[in-house]
Amino acid sequence: MNELFKKECRYAIETILLGGLVPFVKFTMENKYGKNWVSTIKPELLKNYYKDYFFKGNDINWEDPLGVLTLVQKQWRDTFSKSFAKSLSFEIQNYISELIGVRGNAFGHTQTDKFSFDYTYRALDSIEKLLSAIPNDRCAQKKAIESATKKGEILAIYVESQSQKDKSLFSWHEICGVMLLQKQRDSLRRKATQVGAEVNVYAFAKTTG
Repeated sequence: MNELFKKECRYAIETILLGGLVPFVKFTMENKYGKNWVSTIKPELLKNYYKDYFFKGNDINWEDPLGVLTLVQKQWRDTFSKSFAKSLSFEIQNYISELIGVRGNAFGHTQTDKFSFDYTYRALDSIEKLLSAIPNDRCAQKKAIESATKKGEILAIYVESQSQKDKSLFSWHEICGVMLLQKQRDSLRRKATQVGAEVNVYAFAKTTG
């Protein structure tokens, strides 16, 4: 189970997060510094502890969440703080810091024991909230919905695994699972409507059927 959660964490941060964040970062940085923004900020990035993760050739390494997240973190005051609602500034910075840690664990040699249901669910939740906070960006919103859907999937897997471990817990987990899944379905339905996306919000319920 922990190995599965580790794979889910890596997929979430490498595919879902970057899929929604990278276009926004590129647009925001070009809007701030112009088309040659990479060359403009490269000297500053080379001073960073994570400088080896920033670049792939002459461009940013857009395939590594560590470089992308750290770029946003380092450019927060000058660039990205203006791209989010001020009331969410503190929360968003926390999500970024948390996801940098998740990236380190998911890509490194961290023991799979760390990747519990709670850890994985929290990572997906942070990804969803970070991407949802990007205004007027359909790509980010669709990826936020994907993260929310993935939360429902791992919740269903967890509920099923717990019921198999101890039949006496089945009723409790079933009730909690149904309540949480219903809440997520309603949320997904609203978000999908807002961005004009079509999402099968019931797909992840099959494992609990």
